[in-house]
Amino acid sequence: MVKRRAPSAVVGMALAALLVCGAAHAQPSLQSPALYFSHPKYTDVQLSPSGDRVAAITPVRGRQGLAVMDLADRKPRIAAAADGYDIVSFTWVNNRRLVFFIADREAPVGVGRGVALYAVDHDAGNATELAWKRGVYVYVRMLSTLDDGSDDVLIVARDLTVPSEWKRRYPDVFRLDTRTGDAKLLTEDRPGDPIGWVADHAGVVRAAVSTEKSAKFIVWWRAGATAPWQKLHEHAFDKAGIVPVAFDGDGSLIVASTLGRDSAALYRYDTQKMALGEMLAGHPYASLSDLVYDRNLKKIVGVVYDDGRPRAAWFDDDWARVAATIDKALPNAFNRPTRGSANRVLVHRPPMSTPDPGTCWTSTPERWSS
Repeated sequence: MVKRRAPSAVVGMALAALLVCGAAHAQPSLQSPALYFSHPKYTDVQLSPSGDRVAAITPVRGRQGLAVMDLADRKPRIAAAADGYDIVSFTWVNNRRLVFFIADREAPVGVGRGVALYAVDHDAGNATELAWKRGVYVYVRMLSTLDDGSDDVLIVARDLTVPSEWKRRYPDVFRLDTRTGDAKLLTEDRPGDPIGWVADHAGVVRAAVSTEKSAKFIVWWRAGATAPWQKLHEHAFDKAGIVPVAFDGDGSLIVASTLGRDSAALYRYDTQKMALGEMLAGHPYASLSDLVYDRNLKKIVGVVYDDGRPRAAWFDDDWARVAATIDKALPNAFNRPTRGSANRVLVHRPPMSTPDPGTCWTSTPERWSS
């Protein structure tokens, strides 16, 4: 018989102190409108790659800021905040550095919210402005982080310095140094008119989806940074087809396919045979795409999906074991685990209702007895 204990360290409790920035605030009653119209106490809780720190978006001076907690001392610190703007999303670049987007969520309808991309160290040092145009929407989004331990990320952006309508309409991929702001164009030799890009975990852009005036999607792939682009597949906008989703740690291409199906299933794509290979996961009516990649194992370990309620399926035996242990310890809701290199696990239970901010726990599997 297997006996398991619930995770011993409750990050939700610690973050409650973090999210009010150390001040005492009375909890509004359930009837109070403030409970439903104020900022949540914390959102988007993320474990650092090493598992030593936790970051979250939290209220700061009436706006949304970014806070980081070192799990060794449990002391929360505000890492970034911008007067008059909100941090709307962030990503750990590595264990030292984070990249985040800000916008003005309180801007009136019809007024530009402005979009900016910044980076900062976990201790609030070395803040760097990476992309910013006040009051104007600037197309820039994160494509991926890298496995090489550098401070670089891949972004998709329109190069507004190039006087070309073609370049403005179809964005490129850049490798961006989050400390210096230097950017290197990675897609100068791009196939067709691309609307989507996929990079491998070494930072090489190796798959793309382009469009044609004949109302078709075309899927492209290449073996490496200097290899020629090859057409893998094409289909009409309103027909079944395949779309590249990710690369696994071994460089194999993962695609979502609706060929012969009512929902998108995930497959490894055989680039030698130009055909679908092994099916990773499929569901009768839920389309799958939200893969879970373990940066420490350097492989895809599962997929999160929603078939009316959030669920996860695990391809890795150890992840499946840990997830089963967590679900037994914390039953009756969806628990989404994240793991760091120190084998620490962050468990996020999403909110179940409007006033519920959700709950997070941290622990290490070694602390659960068998």
